[in-house]
Amino acid sequence: MDFHLRYRGPLAANGSPKERAEIREQISPQLEELFRTARQLMNVSVPWMRVASGVKNGIPTLEPPMPTASSSSSIAAHQRPPEAQSFYKYPLGRYTFIPLVTRLHGLVCEIDLTFLRREEPGAIVNRGGDIDNRLKTLFDALRIPYNAAEMGRSTDSGDPVNVFCLLEDDLLITRLGVRTGRLLGPLHLAETKERETNVEIHIHAFVKVNRGTWENLDFM
Repeated sequence: MDFHLRYRGPLAANGSPKERAEIREQISPQLEELFRTARQLMNVSVPWMRVASGVKNGIPTLEPPMPTASSSSSIAAHQRPPEAQSFYKYPLGRYTFIPLVTRLHGLVCEIDLTFLRREEPGAIVNRGGDIDNRLKTLFDALRIPYNAAEMGRSTDSGDPVNVFCLLEDDLLITRLGVRTGRLLGPLHLAETKERETNVEIHIHAFVKVNRGTWENLDFM
C-alpha cells in the first residue's frame, strides 16, 4: 500500500511540541481521507477501534477487544468487524490519536521525501554524521504523542478531535530516501508574512507487512 502526503509550512530544527502539533494537524485530514477511501481500510471505523489506556516507548497498553461479528452471540453481531481489532485509538483529553502503522498490525513504513526549503540542495547529513534536525521534527510529528506533555495542545474540555497519524513510533520507519531542492516562490499560507523556515515536503509512504497475520493480508 502506498500513498502521498504533503506538508507546507514552517519546519524548525528540534521543534517544540506546539510546532509538531501543527504539522500533525495538517497531515491528519489527509490520513482521515485515506481511511475512508483505501480498500485496505474501508471496513475500519474509529468507533470500533480498540482503545489504548497508555503508550510507553511506542508500545500501547490496550483494553481487551470487543466481541467481533464472527462471534456466535447476537450482541456480537453488531460489534466491530474483525479488521478493526488491529487498529487502536489513544485518547488524551479531548484529543484521540489514531496511528496507521503499528506493531499490533505487524506493519512497517518506508518513506521517500522531497524536501524543498529556502537554501541550496543537499546538507541533509551534517559533518558529524547526524541527520538534519528539521527532519527529526517531522518524524516526531508523524507519530502519535505518548503523553500530554508531547501533545502541544491543551487537554482542557472542548469538542472532541480525532487526529490521524502515520506512525505509532518512528522506529517503524525501515527505509528513508530524501531528495532536496530549493523552494521557489511563496507558499501562500493564511499568515501574511513568509518565513525563512517555510518548507514544502512531499511524503511518499509505502506501508508494508513485517509480520504476516490474517488481518494484514490486504497490505501484502
